Amino acid sequence: MRLRPTRRFPGMLFAALVVYVFATNSQVVWLYLVASLIAGLAVVGLLAPTIVVRRLRPRLVGLHRKGFDPPLAQDRGRVFAGDTVTLVLDLGDDRAPVELGPVRIHGRPAQAVSSRVEANLALLEVPAGPRGLVAYRGVVATSSWPLGIARAQRWIVLDHSIVVHPRYCLPREDRRQGTRESTGESSKRGIGDEFLGLREYRSGDSQRRIHWPTSARTGILMVVETAQESSNSTTYELVLGGSSPEAADLAVGVAASLGAGNVAAGIPMGMAIPGQRQPARRWQEALAALATAQAGHSTPVGAGRDAVTITAEHHQVTVARGGHVLVVGAEVSLADAIDALG
Repeated sequence: MRLRPTRRFPGMLFAALVVYVFATNSQVVWLYLVASLIAGLAVVGLLAPTIVVRRLRPRLVGLHRKGFDPPLAQDRGRVFAGDTVTLVLDLGDDRAPVELGPVRIHGRPAQAVSSRVEANLALLEVPAGPRGLVAYRGVVATSSWPLGIARAQRWIVLDHSIVVHPRYCLPREDRRQGTRESTGESSKRGIGDEFLGLREYRSGDSQRRIHWPTSARTGILMVVETAQESSNSTTYELVLGGSSPEAADLAVGVAASLGAGNVAAGIPMGMAIPGQRQPARRWQEALAALATAQAGHSTPVGAGRDAVTITAEHHQVTVARGGHVLVVGAEVSLADAIDALG
């Protein structure tokens, strides 16, 4: 807890002293009362903000995000690198004017926030930052209520963590290779157990997969789409050697994009990611593991000789499968790298 008088505080004390001197010289009783009132207000101005800040017990009740629009519908509730995160804090019944911010994040400098108060809820907009695990440790609460002659300030514990996932993209329709469905292929998708999202009904889809609540709400037949069960899967191996942070992030984005391409096509995939004990087989697990993948961690064994290897080394990323190799520089955008891969 810190209490700092503002410029108004010395002025208030000086006013009380002047009135007291005039009262002493003139022997006017009511001037003594005015001097006492000013001095009393000065004491209130020091104590009130301290009490307000000490009583404040904000509680995190929600979290919203805005920014990246993921290609896969199932990822739209997740936080991605570069997003803006809104922390929703319940201030309880205490609605005294309080300013909140900055936010303390583990391993980072204190982060400035844009805050506003609606009823008894405080909304703090914080940049999500790069991919990884983000731990919010606390927020600064400041009050100068009611007179503005002193500012009380203290850190309030939040203790909440989120995973910031890497951004990914899918190749443009005119650049995709081998993902177009033949006649009747859509009936094969949706046999698996991993939920992908909802899409419009196509000829050949089973009526059992129709999602009637959504269809009734939109007026369009919508079906549930899940990953196809098949032994014809693709395995990706991510290797982060002595690479620059830019190359590592690009390699992670390429791996996430290739895995997302499998999910979009209904093809099972596995992903060997540094820092994990075994390859991830589900998209949710793979995306979460890619968020925290770091250079220097070993890649689990089990990718196989036919795996697609994404290697970040120095300032470039290499994608190899069999005898086919593509090398891109770390300065290349993720969209351009994925379009080059098709």
